[in-house]
Amino acid sequence: MPDTPGAPLLRRRLVTDMVDWNMVLLTRRELSIRIKILHVINNILFPSIYMPSSSLHVSLQPSQFSLPACTIMDYSTLRRQITFMKKSFFDQGYLDEQFNQLEELQDESSPNFVEEVVALFLKDSPRLLTNIEHTIGKYPQDFHRLDSLVHQLKGSGSSIGAVRMKNECSVFKAHCNDKNLEGCRRSLQRMKREHATLKQKLESYFQLLRQVAPREHAVNSRK
Repeated sequence: MPDTPGAPLLRRRLVTDMVDWNMVLLTRRELSIRIKILHVINNILFPSIYMPSSSLHVSLQPSQFSLPACTIMDYSTLRRQITFMKKSFFDQGYLDEQFNQLEELQDESSPNFVEEVVALFLKDSPRLLTNIEHTIGKYPQDFHRLDSLVHQLKGSGSSIGAVRMKNECSVFKAHCNDKNLEGCRRSLQRMKREHATLKQKLESYFQLLRQVAPREHAVNSRK
């Protein structure tokens, strides 16, 4: 399938906030692989020293968010609900243009691309939040370690356009720079709340998308 106009530029910009790689033109599969490599590198360079707490633990697989089944809706009604829900994410400041760019890179050859990237974020971010919390408790003056952990979390959030998470990470980093432990503690609690809210919203969004997927696949296959 040929590239849509501007796709190479989107691919170059997509990884800018995630990692300091040299910019290259990426195919969708290459981008997906690089995102996965980023999470592997994070685990190697900054291994999870602590076991995730039960309040933050997430067990998700791409395309398998665990949500209760909902009633069958008319296709057009579902589509309107999806559109309204996504608009609310932007209006309320939960997501930014990065999320749109991810969706533009998704096509028939990678129908679950965005959901897979989001699943990686939801799998990795609780580990980072837990490590930040434990570091504050055990090494409260190790602001360099705290800054490194929150830098990873900021990159992970940026990869899906989680703008509230990203902004709160910037606040946390500023507190680290000022060696303000109480500020770090307050910021961590806000990050945890933002993460929980965003997780719930994204799970609901992808649940609706999975309901319309069979209908859209059938329509596309007849074209």
